[in-house]
Amino acid sequence: MNHRVACILGGLLCATITQGAYAADITLRYGQNAAGVTGLSSLPFSVAQRKGFFPREGLSVVMVPIPGGTDRIVAALDKGEIDIGKNATPYLIQAVLKGSDAVAIVSQTTNPIYSMIVRPEIKSFADLKRKTLGLSTPGDTITLSAVRLLGAKGLKTSDYTAKVVVGTPARFDCLRSGECAAVPMGQPEDLEAIKQGFPRRGSALRTRRAAISFSTSTWRAAPGASRTKMRWFASSAPWRPPMNS
Repeated sequence: MNHRVACILGGLLCATITQGAYAADITLRYGQNAAGVTGLSSLPFSVAQRKGFFPREGLSVVMVPIPGGTDRIVAALDKGEIDIGKNATPYLIQAVLKGSDAVAIVSQTTNPIYSMIVRPEIKSFADLKRKTLGLSTPGDTITLSAVRLLGAKGLKTSDYTAKVVVGTPARFDCLRSGECAAVPMGQPEDLEAIKQGFPRRGSALRTRRAAISFSTSTWRAAPGASRTKMRWFASSAPWRPPMNS
């Protein structure tokens, strides 16, 4: 029986492999949102590749860019196009409710940071009334945290128009074109937007639960590599919490 596994790496890693196949060297096709390859959430994967953390666990991991956004990762798993991949929790839950057998094995980031970046003419949250905001899909934690931030600043969902734009690069394009007055952006794209003259009006932290892990040697390997790379990050540079406003 095939059993697909999802794990959150800034989202969840999602994987599929036939149970009982415990070769010493396992090759995994890793699905990565093509739009987020240069994002901060992809940095741990790059570090793990360059530092050899995957081979240390007996894994050979090949990145497979998935166009269209993180919401396509579980679908790619179910089609057999990839074996493992990064996915945001809501999309995994939605897919499982529709019959997918994907499961989570490990999480990477407890609190991903998203900044609310606005057009230069937006001087306050009140200026966003009757404007179009580029958010992610309705059930995405990016959208949920953005709506919560806006609510804390006195804006109801009826005060603005929400446009579904999946992926930080796509949302930044919407902002630059003038079609969107404000968008939530991940790092490091939010810092680049600020350099280009688009102010940050606030930031939000998205919280994810830790994922489950399997007892087989195969699924111990992926979490092992994930732990190693995160320890490397922790020992390489101090972390400073963001300013929330």
